[in-house]
Amino acid sequence: KLPYSHHDWLAVVLFPGISESEFMKGIVTLHSEVDCVWKDIFDRIPWVKEENETDLLKISGHISATGAFDDQLLMDVVEEIRDKLEVKKGERVMELGCGPGTILNLFKEQEIFGIDYSEKMINFAAKNVKGEFYVGEISDLYPFEDESLDVIISHSCIQYVPNVKYLETVIDECSRCLKKGGRLSFTDVSNKNLEKDYIKYRIDTLGKDVFEEKYSKLKHFLISPEEMKKLLEKKFTNVTVTVAPRRGDENMNYRFNIYSFKKV
Repeated sequence: KLPYSHHDWLAVVLFPGISESEFMKGIVTLHSEVDCVWKDIFDRIPWVKEENETDLLKISGHISATGAFDDQLLMDVVEEIRDKLEVKKGERVMELGCGPGTILNLFKEQEIFGIDYSEKMINFAAKNVKGEFYVGEISDLYPFEDESLDVIISHSCIQYVPNVKYLETVIDECSRCLKKGGRLSFTDVSNKNLEKDYIKYRIDTLGKDVFEEKYSKLKHFLISPEEMKKLLEKKFTNVTVTVAPRRGDENMNYRFNIYSFKKV
């Protein structure tokens, strides 16, 4: 079975540098032009110059001038996930959009799994983190059987999905794979209610010209906590929202975390 649920060969036209083998395997999925641009970036990881790089925080890309993570902030995020989802020793934990395994590497007492559409990211994860990692879309959790996971997490990933319909498919797949009473979280979700404030902050920090150069073709997916809660409540219960911590020198909390339990 191919690692993607849909294939669009137009991606080869948009990105002529793609190899014939990638074309034949259907590795590029075109949900939208924006999504395809993000995937091309994460396939290349241009900010990582060394193939033997081991700094997972750097590989994951959380080093931007307007929202960098540090090790302590990452630990705080993981501690909240453990607490809110009541993660227990020995449980099966899977991350959507796991990147190089930066978050999963902190779940030392659990059996961990990760999925990401960047083959290069997955290669870094496999080399540096003890777990099972798969290349694939988070809308098609093909490696996992029904009700086979205790916990599914996703950190700073939803901003790269193409639209709400895709997100609904992701939530449906999570519900399928989670055991009854299983837990699901999305953390560091960009808050649509604060979109204008966030754009202003980035322009003020980077300068208008730099902002336009970097982000005119790179659009993030944003959603309000209210809409996200409504989507989850179709299949999950005990849905709670917290304010995600500020990154770097941010002047507001532009993101939120959301936690839920699968209905029994």
